Amino acid sequence: MADGERPPVEPAAMHAHLARCEGCTAYQRSLGVLASATAGLRAETPPDLAPRVMARLRRRRVGAQLALRWAIAAAAVTELAVALALAWSAQAAGQAAHESH
Repeated sequence: MADGERPPVEPAAMHAHLARCEGCTAYQRSLGVLASATAGLRAETPPDLAPRVMARLRRRRVGAQLALRWAIAAAAVTELAVALALAWSAQAAGQAAHESH
């Protein structure tokens, strides 16, 4: 009602209620004051954020891909180190067994 919208109840019933309810009358007045105070305000249209958001997502994707590549490389180096350690251990065990005969 304060902003020009049609009330969800019949205007006559609403006016009758406001005539006997001081709290609702005060609330209606405050809405009217608020509507009057903000009537001339216009919200500025925000800039198009889509290009900035997409660029940020691309940077994150590139960063994630780089991190994944480093993780795969680290796993490969770890596997190689374990394989070399096992091979060296097996060779040492074989050599010790050969020397004991």
